[in-house]
Amino acid sequence: MSVILPLYVYPSPGAWDPLYQAASTYPDVDFTVVVNPHSGPGDSSLPDPFYLTEIPKLNQHNNIQALGYVAVDYGTKDIDDILAEIDTYGGWAAADSALAMKGIFLDETPNKPNIEHGEYMQRIQKAVQSCSGLAGDFIVHNPGSIPIYSKVQETKIEFADSANVTVIFENTFDAWLDKNSYTALRGLPHAKPTLGVLLHSVPNMTPELLGWVVDQLHDIAGYIFITSLADNYYSKFGPSFLDFVKAMA
Repeated sequence: MSVILPLYVYPSPGAWDPLYQAASTYPDVDFTVVVNPHSGPGDSSLPDPFYLTEIPKLNQHNNIQALGYVAVDYGTKDIDDILAEIDTYGGWAAADSALAMKGIFLDETPNKPNIEHGEYMQRIQKAVQSCSGLAGDFIVHNPGSIPIYSKVQETKIEFADSANVTVIFENTFDAWLDKNSYTALRGLPHAKPTLGVLLHSVPNMTPELLGWVVDQLHDIAGYIFITSLADNYYSKFGPSFLDFVKAMA
C-alpha cells in the first residue's frame, strides 16, 4: 500500500512538517505526494521561494515520491498546454536537481474511453516518459470515479494502459458506505495495486476503527488517502493524519 496525498497545502514554514514527521516515523510506508503550486506548475519557470525551500525536503525522504499536478479538464484542455506544464515541471530540475518530480498526477482525466481521448492520454504519457527533467515517469490518472475500461476495438486503446495508478473513487465516507458504490468498487476486475481511493469527510473514530477502514480500502486499492476534513480537505492536514499513516504501516 501507499499513501497517496494531494499536497495542496501551501508550504509556509512548518506547514509540511506533519508529512515529514509521518515519513520519518514510518519509513516503511510509501508516500505518493502531489505537488500543486498553482493548479499546475504556475506561469513561471520555477515555483515561488517557499516551494523552492520545501520540495527538496520532500525529496530527501526515500519513501516519498513527489508528482507534479496537471489538470486535464476531462479531455477538453488543449494538449499543447498540458505538454507545456509537463515541460515546466521537467525544467525545475535544470535549476536544482533537488526539485525534480518523479512523475505527473493528471487530475480530471476522462472517465469514458473513446478513440480521441485514448490517443490524447497516450500523447501525455509519451510526453512524461520523454521529459528528461523528470526523475521518473510515474503517472496517476484521477477521473475521481470508476472509469469504463472497455477497450476501443478499432485502436485497442485502454486508459489503464497509460497510467501506473487510476483513482477510482474520490468522495465522502458516506458515499463509500453506500451499498451500490461499495459493490461496484469491489467488483472491479483490475489489480488493486493499480487503483487509488481518496476518501474525505470521514467521521472522527478510534485508531482501531480507522485501521478497520484502511483494511477495507486495502481490499479495493493499493493507493489510499483518508481525511476527516469535510472542506478544503487537501489544503491542510486533518487531526487524524498521523493516525491514518500509522494504520497504513
